[in-house]
Amino acid sequence: MPVAELVHATDNPHADLFVRICEVQKSGRSIKVSDGFRRLKPHETNGTIHLEFEAMAHRFTPGTRIRLQVSGARIRDTPATSEQTQIRPPAPS
Repeated sequence: MPVAELVHATDNPHADLFVRICEVQKSGRSIKVSDGFRRLKPHETNGTIHLEFEAMAHRFTPGTRIRLQVSGARIRDTPATSEQTQIRPPAPS
């Protein structure tokens, strides 16, 4: 099963993480290939997270692009809160 390894930090002990892989056609149309969601436990809110994608079998068409979307929630499934999660790339080492 495909896995995304993310370095994550938040001060919210009830954070969600969502990742999605899409194929982006030359026209700009984006097609979902797979996604993964995880509600983090309080002890998981800082550090390296391994997030599994749904099972997939997909052949990317030559000339298309691959998009990896990372967000703090899967909006359609997550109730609105006053808290916001910011996703930032890790600092260069």
